[in-house]
Amino acid sequence: MKRTKLITSLMMCVFCLSFLVVGVWAAVVSVNFNLNAGLKYYPEGVYVELSGQVYRGSNNIEMNPIKSDSRFTLEPITNFDNTSGEPSGNFPIESWNIGNITFPPTEKFVKISVNVRNLSETSIRGIPVITMDNFDISTQTNFNVTDNSENLFVINSGETVVYELLLELVSNVETTGTLDVSFNFESVPFVLENGKLYIYMGNYPQTYVGDDMNNTLESWYSGQSVTDTYTVNTESVGNGTTITYNAYTYIDNNVYVRVPSAYAYTYYDQTFNNGTSVVAGNTYWFKVEPIKWRVLTENYTDSVNTSPLIYLLCENILFGNSTSNYVYYNGNSSLRSLLENYFYNDAFTSLEKDLLITRSLTPYDSMPGGSTGGINPPTYSSSPLNVWASPSHEFANETYGFVGNTDRQAKVTDFAFANYVCKKDGYGAYWTSSFPTAPYYNYILFDGSIASNASTSTSVTEFLPSRYTLTCLGARPAILID
Repeated sequence: MKRTKLITSLMMCVFCLSFLVVGVWAAVVSVNFNLNAGLKYYPEGVYVELSGQVYRGSNNIEMNPIKSDSRFTLEPITNFDNTSGEPSGNFPIESWNIGNITFPPTEKFVKISVNVRNLSETSIRGIPVITMDNFDISTQTNFNVTDNSENLFVINSGETVVYELLLELVSNVETTGTLDVSFNFESVPFVLENGKLYIYMGNYPQTYVGDDMNNTLESWYSGQSVTDTYTVNTESVGNGTTITYNAYTYIDNNVYVRVPSAYAYTYYDQTFNNGTSVVAGNTYWFKVEPIKWRVLTENYTDSVNTSPLIYLLCENILFGNSTSNYVYYNGNSSLRSLLENYFYNDAFTSLEKDLLITRSLTPYDSMPGGSTGGINPPTYSSSPLNVWASPSHEFANETYGFVGNTDRQAKVTDFAFANYVCKKDGYGAYWTSSFPTAPYYNYILFDGSIASNASTSTSVTEFLPSRYTLTCLGARPAILID
């Protein structure tokens, strides 16, 4: 199904509820829906289906739908029109004119329930604002107005959530006023999974295609002249050398990367994530897929970036790097080069690059504990980075969601596994950007614990070269977006 590509503004759906309170026992209600088009992250529109019902009762639990008039029921309406085989685009949804609602003396609760079904291919969220006669509702004393706006924070594609607005009459004093509830449905690339927010942005080879498709692609590649789509650069077989793989667009319009000679680490797991055993030297194909990023915070700031930004950490280990971050700050680290010079260009389109905000790492970040502790770290480079490995101390930040070891665990992609990244029970170990300074840490272990570089008896002023030549550790990139 085709989608109209709109890439200049934020996709938005404006949803308004309006109540005119004309007395102690009555209210006039008007519910308006308006939609406007635009898009910031994804080339699809915001499409929703709405339906609703008005309820009344003596308390906020035992409430019955008002069926005396059809105006109290909103039959499903939508801005999604695919009668011609593709969506026609966003258009206004007709208003739901409810009219007067009577409050009998024994029934002082009214609830308006609206089902919101997300027909978009991206997630959306709603941000409500409730006012009474243009004033904040908290100043109103005749009515208690509550809602469950948290249900609208993230509505995944295909998901239906229920928004409920509850109006309780708490005064017998006659009053007249207009209650307005308005909020925007914004198209956002957020997905809510197991209580964590994620965003999909950029593309990178990740999943092994399976034996049948692998044979199909190899035959296709061998049987004709195939033009590569672009190249992917990573580090080969743990020796610190950058290797380039070609990516190809197959007839199914998906992009695949060919690894002519896989080299899996010889300990721990020996299979791809689908259970297929990996044979060293064999050729394998990997599908280029959207990169999944975990939202650590939507309020990141530092001395340079003073306005709140969204801090994203790649959910998985995407590729390997045998040389750690011992010289990360003076610009000579192979990991720093892979992230900034190769991954940045391989993974993101020019439009996605425009969304990235640079960050300059500091001496504070260089020390695994987040404090120099009287140690003078080696000379570091403060040049802005588009992509980086997060410092060790950030992996201990509970406000970023790192409460326990499992919060730090990261799965190894099949592509990374075929390029010498070791994994144990599916999880890998990965570098941070901190120095390996005893007794501190500079990488995360398979179980999600922050690794100890040395016993506490080692001098804290000693840097540990043996801890920056581990051959099978992986990279877990981090970025900022506005």
